[in-house]
Amino acid sequence: MAIQVNRQRPMIDIKMWVWDYVNGKSHRSHHIQVSESETDGVNLSGGPLVIPFHLLFLRKPQTPRETNVVIDEESLQKIAEWGWDMQFQ
Repeated sequence: MAIQVNRQRPMIDIKMWVWDYVNGKSHRSHHIQVSESETDGVNLSGGPLVIPFHLLFLRKPQTPRETNVVIDEESLQKIAEWGWDMQFQ
């Protein structure tokens, strides 16, 4: 996962990458962008953020207790706004 925070304006890019064992290369599997403008407010595209359990913990989940980590769109928006409040105050 790569998280890029823009220094000049309120924008965050989150990119998930997975390894393709067949081709021997990584490829972007997911892209989320959260941005804010004075006219449109907060815009989010590509959410929610889903981190597969097996990629995070490097083992299969013990269902039903263990599942993927899911950060919904509302939570992503709140996290971005908290960061922007600190960054641009």
